[in-house]
This record gives sequence, structure tokens and C-alpha cells, in this order.
Amino acid sequence: MGGIFYEHGHRLIASTVGLLTIVLAVWLSLVDPRRWMRRLGWTALAAVIAQGVLGGLTVLFFLPASISTAHAGLAEVFFGLTIAIALFTSPGWMAGYGRASDPADIPQPLELMTDAASVATATTALVYGQILIGATMRHTGAGLAIPDFP
Repeated sequence: MGGIFYEHGHRLIASTVGLLTIVLAVWLSLVDPRRWMRRLGWTALAAVIAQGVLGGLTVLFFLPASISTAHAGLAEVFFGLTIAIALFTSPGWMAGYGRASDPADIPQPLELMTDAASVATATTALVYGQILIGATMRHTGAGLAIPDFP
């Protein structure tokens, strides 16, 4: 439908995102005192570079499903990294979101917080797995297995 217009637009937007990610990584290295945060910025830059390489390979090899799926999956990882950077540099995060200085002031028991962390991790993994399944279906044409549905 859009063909070359969509592809070129995608490349222009991706180039802009790559440039902004370079600026972000350099800015974090110069301004943020937390070593892990600086590493997160460089990890985001590495992810966007790998994303560009996968995008180029996708075009070069005429849309192979495995590379296209990896390209889609890495996009979600990069998106998550940028969200994490935004959260970890927010004023609320820096202020500690009103955390209690005394562990006795925390209303939930530690077991509940551990269970919540496990559920959050499992949910994240399941959602990412579904994203990869969806990308695989999209790039292999498996969604067209029943052409008259719905």
C-alpha cells in the first residue's frame, strides 16, 4: 500500500531515534553520577545500533522471518530501556517516592513484596513472549492461515 514511502519514513524516524539515543547516552555519561544509569544509557545505544543493523539485514535479505522477528523483538527491548531511563531519571524516583526510612514503617510484609516482584517479572516475561509470538505470526504470514476469519 505505502511501499517505499512507508519504508523511507521508517528509516527517517529510526535515524532520528538513533541520533537522540546518542545524545541521551552522552548526556547520561556527563550528568548522571550513578554508574549503572550511565551503563543503561550505553546499553540503549547498543540496542538501537543493533536495531539498525537488523533493519538493514531485513531489507538486504528481503524480509526473512527470523531477522524481521528479531528486529521487532529488539524494538520492544529498546522501548523498555528508554522507559526505564525516563523513570530512573524522574524527579520522583530521585526523591525516593516517599520511601520510609524505617523498614517497620512499610505497610506490606516483605513476603508480599517478594511475591509481587515475582508476579511482575513473570508477567513481563509472558507479555514479551506474546510479543515475539505475534511478531513471528506477522512475519511468517501465519495470521493468514484462516483467510475468511473473522
